[in-house]
Amino acid sequence: MIQFQPRLVITGRVKSKLDAVEDSLLTAGLKQDRLLVAVCDVTDDAQLHNLVQRTLETFGKIDVLVNNAAVVDFLTVMETNMTQFDRIMNTNIRSPFLLTKLCIPHLIQTKGCVINVSSISGQLTFPQQASYNISKAALDQFTGILANELGEHGVRVNSVNPGLIRTGIYLKSGMNQETYLQFLEDQKQKQALGRVGEPDEVAKAITFLASDQASFTSGQILYVDGGRHKKPAI
Repeated sequence: MIQFQPRLVITGRVKSKLDAVEDSLLTAGLKQDRLLVAVCDVTDDAQLHNLVQRTLETFGKIDVLVNNAAVVDFLTVMETNMTQFDRIMNTNIRSPFLLTKLCIPHLIQTKGCVINVSSISGQLTFPQQASYNISKAALDQFTGILANELGEHGVRVNSVNPGLIRTGIYLKSGMNQETYLQFLEDQKQKQALGRVGEPDEVAKAITFLASDQASFTSGQILYVDGGRHKKPAI
């Protein structure tokens, strides 16, 4: 049961999926008047402007921005055409750049914070993820730049960099269920903790960085990867 009642905005492209998240939040105890559900394609500039405006009209302020949207493909540089490249960049780096830019004046007013959800791929290189790796490296740079630019205004900016987490992103990229399950199994040995991560473990890291417990933390990359980035290559 949700005891603390935050004002929460959730957004995504697919209404049915947003409805399912809304139902789970209401079932957990979040009050309806504390929740704004907004369908939005983050690659559409007009929709991002509208998202910020609706948030302000509903709640009057912005305290925390979590940039979480991402897509991935499994292509080498030679296999990638520019339409595919632009799709990754538009979602993974252009959209958080613009959305953050739109939110900055309001975050300065509240001395709020930004949390970018990046990846260990921002710091490590993996084969057949050329566009994705580049986009996450750019997002990590964005985190550092923002932390420096906004620090004087009391705005904190940090990044959560997950490793292999049990989400649907690989299935959405075209991997079939059987291949995905085998992939998860094969990857366990590459994690220092010997398992893959769960979405709530990333959510807890985001919650920490958004809270007053992280009041003197800015410009940081927080790995949530079971120690993968420190594990010797195998």
